[in-house]
Amino acid sequence: MRFHGWFLLVVLFILLAESQGILLAETVPQKVFYPTSPRMAAIGGLHATFAEDLTTLWNNPAGLYELESQFRISEATFNLGGPVFSLSNIVLRAAGGEDVDVLLTDPEVLKLVKGIYTSFDMVGPISFGYVGKGLGFAILNGNSVEAKSVGSTTFQFSVSERVLLYGGYAFRVYPFGDIPIDTGINLKAFLRGSTEFQRTLLEVPDLAKEGPDLLMNSPFSVTSGIGIDLGVLFPLNDTIKIGIVGRNLFTPTTRSDYTSLDAFLSKEQSAPAVKGNVPLDVSIGVQYAPSLGVMELYFRKLRIMADYNDSLDFLTHPSTAVNPVLKIGIGVEVQVLEVLWIRAGISQGLLACGFGLDYGLIKVNFAVYGAEQSLEPGIRPVFNITFGMEITLK
Repeated sequence: MRFHGWFLLVVLFILLAESQGILLAETVPQKVFYPTSPRMAAIGGLHATFAEDLTTLWNNPAGLYELESQFRISEATFNLGGPVFSLSNIVLRAAGGEDVDVLLTDPEVLKLVKGIYTSFDMVGPISFGYVGKGLGFAILNGNSVEAKSVGSTTFQFSVSERVLLYGGYAFRVYPFGDIPIDTGINLKAFLRGSTEFQRTLLEVPDLAKEGPDLLMNSPFSVTSGIGIDLGVLFPLNDTIKIGIVGRNLFTPTTRSDYTSLDAFLSKEQSAPAVKGNVPLDVSIGVQYAPSLGVMELYFRKLRIMADYNDSLDFLTHPSTAVNPVLKIGIGVEVQVLEVLWIRAGISQGLLACGFGLDYGLIKVNFAVYGAEQSLEPGIRPVFNITFGMEITLK
C-alpha cells in the first residue's frame, strides 16, 4: 500500500510539471542546475545510476543511501568550449595592428567567425557540501562567459554568475519482499544574474578597455527558481543496478529585467517579472560493475553505464526536443592502482575521455568532450576542455 501511494505521488508530480510546461512559455535551460564536472563530462554526462561523490545530488538523489560519507571543502573547475585559441589568435592579430580589411577577407577568419560559439565556465571556489548515509547538501557558485555570432562579424556576449543550493534525502524500502528499492528526493534552488551585449569583430579588442563600465551599463536580469528531483535505484545484485530519475519535477522560475546592473544595484523599478520553469527531465540508466578477479591487483571499480536522458522532452518541452541519438549517454571508468582513474564516454553522439588523480584529500580531474549545440547530431558540435581540482574529506 505504501508503494502504491509513492507511485501516485510520482504521477502527481509529473502532471504538475507538465502543466507548468504548458502554462509557462518562458523556460530556463536544464543545465542551470548542472555545474561543470570533469568527471561527469569524461563519462558521457549525467547517469541515473552514478553515486560516488557530490554529483550524486544532481545525478540521482536515490544514490545517497549507499554513498559513503564525504565532505567537499572547496573546488575550482575551469571549462573552455569552442575554438577559443583560434579566436584569441584573431583578436591578437587585430590588436597587433594587422590591416582590418585584410583580416576580414581572410577565408580562414570568415570560416571561423561564421556560426561561432565559444564559452568559458568556472565552478568555485565556493563548493561546499556533504553526502553520505542517506543525506546530502551543497552550496556552489559559478560564472560563465559565452560568445556566439549573430551576424557575419557581430558577436553576442553573455556574462552570468549563479549560486546553487541542494538538499537531498534517501531511504530504502522493500515493497516486493526481499528486493530493495532506494528512493531519494532532492530540493534545490538557484539564483543567477546575467548581462548581455553585442560587439563587432573590430570592437572585440576594446572590451578589456571598457572593463567594469560595460558590465554596469548593459541590460541586466536576475533569475531565481526552486525545484524538486525524485529518483529510484534498483540494485538487482552486486554487479547490476537500474536507476530512474525525474529531474525538475516541479521547478518554477522568475526573471526580473533591468536596464543595467547599476539600475539593479540602485533598486530602480524593473520591468514586470517573467514567470517560467525548468523543463522536466525523466532519465533511465543501467550500470554494470563486474568483479575483475585476479585483475583487481591492478584494476579496481570498473563501471560501465548507459542512459537514455530526457526521455519525455517531446511532451514536456517539444519546442526544444532533440533527436533521440542526442539523449544517449554511455560511460566507462576504471580505477588503476588506487590513484589513477581512466574514463571514456559518449554524449550527444560525441566522444569524451579523461582521467582523474585521487590523492585522498586532493582530487584532480581532466576531460576532453564534445557538446552538440543544435537539435540534431553532428550539425553544430563544440569541442570542450575542462580541468578541476577539489578538496574532499572522507
